[in-house]
Amino acid sequence: MKGIRLPLVAGLARAVPCVRARVAGLVIEACRDEVERVLAGVEPEPVQIHWVEVGGRKFPPKQALAEVARAKGVPLHRLDFQTMSAVAFFKKLGFPHGRADREARPCVRARFAGRSLEVCRDEVEAVARGLEPEPVQTHWVEVAGKRFPPKQLLAEVARAKGVPLSRLEFTTMRARSVLRRLGLRVGAEEGTR
Repeated sequence: MKGIRLPLVAGLARAVPCVRARVAGLVIEACRDEVERVLAGVEPEPVQIHWVEVGGRKFPPKQALAEVARAKGVPLHRLDFQTMSAVAFFKKLGFPHGRADREARPCVRARFAGRSLEVCRDEVEAVARGLEPEPVQTHWVEVAGKRFPPKQLLAEVARAKGVPLSRLEFTTMRARSVLRRLGLRVGAEEGTR
């Protein structure tokens, strides 16, 4: 399988995702476990805007990729490539990434059908604990280990706050956006995008 290395670990094979990428005209090959090993000994610089998370720590993507390239013997200088090339590299390996200016907020204020609604993460979590998820058609938001249709969850939070908000008054994408800004995991069923 291309991009997958299957080492024997205690007699069992396990998949380790690997990537081969061309960055600034240079080829860099690395596996997730190698990246984790290399960056375990590196102190992250302060994040300006973009970040990738490796080993529970957030790195500027260009710093992280330059360190991985150096460890692999690839002469890659940070000025030779763009941040998004580094983000794409780590994304392929499955590392979380994001923007510091879009960090999760405890509460988000949004307008729906001319009405303002403040939605807080703790309120969403409280509503989700007592709510049975409807079947997910395409899009979902994960809260407390359960996947909900985003419109169901947002409408129920509004109802709990005493704001009458029909699901017809907002789109699924709007609900996803609000819930994502709270730091909740949103996604779509496989093969439906």
